[in-house]
Amino acid sequence: MSDSIIRSFTFKFRLFKQPKKIGDTFEHRSTTYLIIGIENFELLYEKVLKVSYICQNIQKRDFKRKVYKPSYQLKFKAKRKYDDSEGIKRLALGNIFNFKGESYKITEYMRINIEHVDISFSFLGRPVYPINPKEAKAKYISERKKKLQLEVL
Repeated sequence: MSDSIIRSFTFKFRLFKQPKKIGDTFEHRSTTYLIIGIENFELLYEKVLKVSYICQNIQKRDFKRKVYKPSYQLKFKAKRKYDDSEGIKRLALGNIFNFKGESYKITEYMRINIEHVDISFSFLGRPVYPINPKEAKAKYISERKKKLQLEVL
C-alpha cells in the first residue's frame, strides 16, 4: 500500500481546531503527501471531527498521467451548527438536495472549515435529471398493469 501514489488518510481534529485543507502537505513515515481531495467526514460525540482525505505521494513522479474529464458539476456551500447532527448527516456524499427547484447529488467535498460554533462545507454537486415524461408514463402504466394483473389481448 505504501507504494501507491494515491492513498487515503484519516485525521481527527478537536471541534474548534481548523482541519487540514486541499493543498496542504504532511509527512507520514518520511514520505511527503499532498491533500488532493476530501473523501469523507464524521462528527464524533459533537467534539471531534474525523476527516478522511485523498492524498498523493509527491515524492513519486514516475507515473503516467491519466486524463479525466469530470462531468458537469456546480460548487455549493453550506453551514451547520456543530450540534446539528441531522443537518450534518444530510451533507454526506451521495445524498440528494434541492437548490432553486433542481435536484443535485453531493459528489465531492472541497473544503471543511470551523467558524466559531459553525462548520462550513464546500462541495460539488452533480445535477440529477428525471427520465422524460413519455418514458415515465409508459413505465407507470406498465407497473399498474402488473399490479392489477391486467393483460392486453
